[in-house]
Amino acid sequence: MTERREVVVVLALLCLSLVPAFARGRSPEDNRTPLVVWFHRYNLESAQPSIDRFSALFEQAHPTIDLDWIMVPGDWNQKILTALAAHQPDPDVFETTSGMNLSITNVRDGQLLPIDDLFPPDRDEIFMPAKLQEHVIDDRIYGVPTFGDGGVFYYVRSVFDAAGIPMPPETWEELMAAAEAVSTSEMKGIFAHENGGSIFAGAIPTISGAADRRISDDGTDFVWDDDPARIVKGLELLRALAQSDYVLLSAPQPWSDPTALINGFTAIQWGGLWMFPALEAALGDDFGVFPIPALDSNPASRPWSHFGGWGVSINGHSDQIDAAREYVRWMWIDDTGFEIQLEWNTSAIGFK
Repeated sequence: MTERREVVVVLALLCLSLVPAFARGRSPEDNRTPLVVWFHRYNLESAQPSIDRFSALFEQAHPTIDLDWIMVPGDWNQKILTALAAHQPDPDVFETTSGMNLSITNVRDGQLLPIDDLFPPDRDEIFMPAKLQEHVIDDRIYGVPTFGDGGVFYYVRSVFDAAGIPMPPETWEELMAAAEAVSTSEMKGIFAHENGGSIFAGAIPTISGAADRRISDDGTDFVWDDDPARIVKGLELLRALAQSDYVLLSAPQPWSDPTALINGFTAIQWGGLWMFPALEAALGDDFGVFPIPALDSNPASRPWSHFGGWGVSINGHSDQIDAAREYVRWMWIDDTGFEIQLEWNTSAIGFK
């Protein structure tokens, strides 16, 4: 995406409530149906060629549709939630992530279009049922999984070696002790998120062994159990981390960007697989990974990671519903979508 187009996107978002027609940003000259797709900004160098290729394939198969697939810069959640809440027709299709722009609130406000009928009867053989279930609200499907990613802590090996810290930390308290030990006036010990680590609140039940919400072995369901007292203990440790002097609360780039670790602002950083190529290029072998540690030495505790990712949904207020449905079906569900998803799950984060 050119810099000029990025500027247009930003200005359009600023003017959403004032000039609704400005949001679409272009009118096809050949009477083709305009279709606007928004994704959050991936690695431009690796993702843009795939987006360009996918768009060309789609337009070749659908010559009456003009696809405008945009990677939106800046604060993705704020921008897409603002657009949806304003009931604007753009974007027609957009990326979703459970709990953010894929929630019962969005559904009840008419912001999402159900797409149950786009899936074949054997959908549970095509998509991991537990991942597809994340897009189900009130027994209707409102999105399709497009991208899977795991979460880990990255750390700088040389910093830990110099401090004599054994790796990996096996409990949450060991993680906090390691972060404190490597923290200096120039470098904080850990960068978990701008919220100080409360991003892990949902993981506390699992790492404590108090409440087990995990995907079952056959991938068809979630497994549950609970012990409130241990959940409270986990949340108290999480609060202690957030209030500590060794946690990094801000950096020149957001938590999802690995430059805080690369540039020495922190020795430990939470992130996903999308960070790996940049870290490998910048640090070589001088970094490692470990999961969220177990809460403590209790046999019920366990290390944990999450299987996150993204999907796509259709804007319930789009004025191009038919074209949007065809894009989602052709690009992400049908046989064509299988090959595209394989490429997208590597190119988007730089694994080419």
